[in-house]
Amino acid sequence: MNMNRNALLSGPFLLFVACNSVSAGTSQHDPQQPVAAPVSQAPANGKRRLEAGEHSVRSLVDIAAQLTGRNWIVHPGELEGAPAILLQNAVEIADKNAEAFVAELLWLRGFVVVSREAAGDAREVISLQGPRRSAVFAEAPVRTLEEVMAKPGARLPIRVSMHLAHINGTVANNSLRPFFASAGASPTSLTFGSAGNHSMLVICGIQSEVAQAISLIRSVDVADESQTKQQVDLQQEVETLRARVQQLEQQLAAKKG
Repeated sequence: MNMNRNALLSGPFLLFVACNSVSAGTSQHDPQQPVAAPVSQAPANGKRRLEAGEHSVRSLVDIAAQLTGRNWIVHPGELEGAPAILLQNAVEIADKNAEAFVAELLWLRGFVVVSREAAGDAREVISLQGPRRSAVFAEAPVRTLEEVMAKPGARLPIRVSMHLAHINGTVANNSLRPFFASAGASPTSLTFGSAGNHSMLVICGIQSEVAQAISLIRSVDVADESQTKQQVDLQQEVETLRARVQQLEQQLAAKKG
């Protein structure tokens, strides 16, 4: 009887020990290091699937690193207190658009993605309210007008040089600054400067805001109608004088001959 009782107890006991052994061998999730939300390869369309649900800023950074194949640098404490982003529906992301997509989501939470080309073309995530906000534009890459206007909604810090055909660069600098100045000297405010002459303007800022500035400058960088008429009249007078000089030269040459 005692043997049967011991045999009956040994089964549950061994099962309990086995379950605890498996649990002990399972790695525990560190709340300080959030794991990226599930990302799966969508069938035969070259896109990845970002599942519906809450995504921490850290998990979005990890997803961007997976999809772009780049290192995304985050300094200690930079993401502290950042609220999660809720996606009500799953989203499919093409790898080539992953950086812009994640940068837009992070922008909604007060973060900027900065290119660090010297660090192997890595990306750094900086909080606009954190201690490193002054580094947002420290190494902003130079882009052409065509590159900026091809993606006018991108939330990346950049620099661009713009040639002015009709308006003065210094005047444009002083006139445009109030339109784009942000209250409290926000680190996302546009910065305007001259490039050594009056016909070149340098703009530094977030690409979406730089694109707005470029559109505004292009709308006002047109020839004044009155000045155009004066230039045409002056050109006609010059042509008349040139023809007169040529006629006089021919007459003098004829007399000498």
